[in-house]
Formats: sequence, C-alpha cells, structure tokens
Amino acid sequence: MSDLNIEYNEHKNKFINSTVNFQFIFQVTKCCEYSEWVSVYKKQTTSDLYKNIGFQFAGLSPLTLYGKNKDDKKIILPNDDTIISDFLLQYPTFFIPIYPIPYQVIYRIYYDDGHNHEHPYHEHNHTLSSKN
Repeated sequence: MSDLNIEYNEHKNKFINSTVNFQFIFQVTKCCEYSEWVSVYKKQTTSDLYKNIGFQFAGLSPLTLYGKNKDDKKIILPNDDTIISDFLLQYPTFFIPIYPIPYQVIYRIYYDDGHNHEHPYHEHNHTLSSKN
C-alpha cells in the first residue's frame, strides 16, 4: 500500500472513531421513506440539528423533527437551545439505536417537511411535546 493510502486510511479511521465519541448520527427519514444520515456534535442544540438537516437536504429545513417509540407515539424535537444529549437522555424510549451491535449507534428521527401527508404516521394523534 502506498504512503498516501496508509495516511488516508489512518485519517479516515480516526475521523470515524471521533464521530462515535463526539457526535450523534441520526438516520433522518422523510415521510416518503427516503432517508440519509446526518451527524451533529453531542453538545450542540436541537436548533443546530434542524440547521444541519436543512443543509443536508439542500436547504430545505424541516417543519418538524420527531422520534417515535415502539407504541408509535411521537416526541417532537424542539427547535431551540436544548442540548441534544440532554434531550435524548430525557426521552430514551423514543431514541433507540436502529442497527444491532456491532454496528455504530444510529438513531432514527423523522423529518416532516409538510409534504406527502398520506404516510401512515400522520394518522396518529399520539404526539408528545417535549415542553410538557
């Protein structure tokens, strides 16, 4: 392997390990079932998460982000200065890793952009506000 390949792989591995230690990765799923991974530092705010997702999705900021528990109840992530790690700790049943060990911890959150409201999750009236 060339020196550039070795250096590249070392930096890639360091970056991935750093991501695990200092960032959350969310699989952001739109109502059409399209999804992408978005990362945010653990000490950033939920408002920062909304901004990161807006950047990731070509400048289209979500109207609402939310998590769902096993009973299909929703918890809306506030678009404010709430620290993301604090929010996840406060509502652990809504943010369970999607993939099993040994995969990296990735949480699913849902992205409501106000379109395609024929998706089944719009039929539920189980929304919780994090402010309650």
